[in-house]
Amino acid sequence: MKHSVAVLLFSIVSLVNCSEDSKQDFTALLLTLGVSSHCGQRVANPVNFSGATDTTNVADESGLITALGGNNCETPSLTNNGNGTVTDSANRFMWTLCLIDGSSSPSKPHTYANPNCGALAGADASYNQAQAESICANLSFAGRTDWILPDAIQSNTLRSGSSPYALGVFGTADNSLPDAQLTWSSSYVTGTISNLAIFSRYANGEAFYSGNVNTNSQGLVFCVAKL
Repeated sequence: MKHSVAVLLFSIVSLVNCSEDSKQDFTALLLTLGVSSHCGQRVANPVNFSGATDTTNVADESGLITALGGNNCETPSLTNNGNGTVTDSANRFMWTLCLIDGSSSPSKPHTYANPNCGALAGADASYNQAQAESICANLSFAGRTDWILPDAIQSNTLRSGSSPYALGVFGTADNSLPDAQLTWSSSYVTGTISNLAIFSRYANGEAFYSGNVNTNSQGLVFCVAKL
C-alpha cells in the first residue's frame, strides 16, 4: 500500500513539473481520482470542444462525448422509489424525478404524487449554471444532503433516442424530463463567445444543447446523488 502511494505521489509530482499538456493530464487525473467509483465526465472543465455555439443543438454528439472523456456509464436499471426519487442500480445513482424551477420556494423538486410530478410554471427556467450547481449542493431531499448537479455524461444516460426521449418513469411521469426539454449539466466547453454550458436535451431526438453559462432562460434543474 505504501509503495502504491509513493508511486502515485511520484507520478503527480512528475506531471506538475512537466509540459502544459502534462498539466492538463494532471488535472484530468485528479478529476478521475475524485469520481473513480462512478461513471461520468473524465475531463476537467472547460472542455476543449469546438463544435458548440450559443443557443443551438450540438450536432456532433459523439464528438462531444469523446471530448468529455467518453461514455463510461452502464445502461441504467431504474427503480421508482415512490418518493420523488429514482434509483439507477447499474450506475449507483439516485436521481430527483421531479424538476426544480423558478416557481419552487425554497428551491426544491416539485411535489410528487404517484405517478406524476407537480405542474411546471410558465416561466420555469430561472437559473444560470452556477445557480443550478448551488441548488443541488444545498438540496436536502428524500433524507439526503449529498446531491450534485449531474455532468453531461451522467444526465445523458437517462435519454432515449425516441419519444418520449427519456427512459423509464422519467419518460412517463408528467412534468419530468420531456416536459423540461432542457436541463442544466455541470459540464461546459470552450466557446466562440465565452464558455458554453452543455444542457441535456430530452426532445426531438437531440442529445445536447449549448448556451452561455450565465443564461437563465434555458434549462431546469434536477439533481443526482452517488450511492
